[in-house]
Amino acid sequence: MECSDALLRYSSRSQHLLPPRRITRAREIRSLCNFAPGSGADLIVRFYSDRLSKLAGRPVIVENRVGANGMIATDALAKSRPDGYTILITP
Repeated sequence: MECSDALLRYSSRSQHLLPPRRITRAREIRSLCNFAPGSGADLIVRFYSDRLSKLAGRPVIVENRVGANGMIATDALAKSRPDGYTILITP
């Protein structure tokens, strides 16, 4: 009993020390594919993007960036904002 009472008192005091939660609007997730639309690799990327959409509860938009042996998609990923909403799926 004493330990749980102390824990409750500590947690109620330290709540004001936590930073306020930042409310972010729901954004779509961009999934980059470095293969042509309709190819086998594109179908795999779309399959996993659909699964990710169901897990995350957000839409996942597949963008095909073809060319230069995949470097165009990789470059687009490297230049995107580092917020975790852009991913590269390459089979």
